[in-house]
Amino acid sequence: MSKKIASVLAHFTFDKKVIPFKILYRDGTKLTVDRIVDTRPAASLRAGGSGMRYICNCTAYYEDCEVPVNGVHLFRDDDEWFTEEDITDVRQI
Repeated sequence: MSKKIASVLAHFTFDKKVIPFKILYRDGTKLTVDRIVDTRPAASLRAGGSGMRYICNCTAYYEDCEVPVNGVHLFRDDDEWFTEEDITDVRQI
């Protein structure tokens, strides 16, 4: 599995924490982060790379439907955001 590069809207706090809110993929798939379950430095064993790992429960939006997607592994490696999951068609989830 390869990295699934994403554009992320995040909040940077005064105490240097980064809180992701929205995830957008190049194919137009959009996810809203509903809850961050865990945050820690970690390596991506499936996609390669390392950095801060956020395990998130999200809502994916595809055309006219909303689908809950739990356990999304979102990584921040320097200035690059990526996920291990390939969420291209949320109707199949």
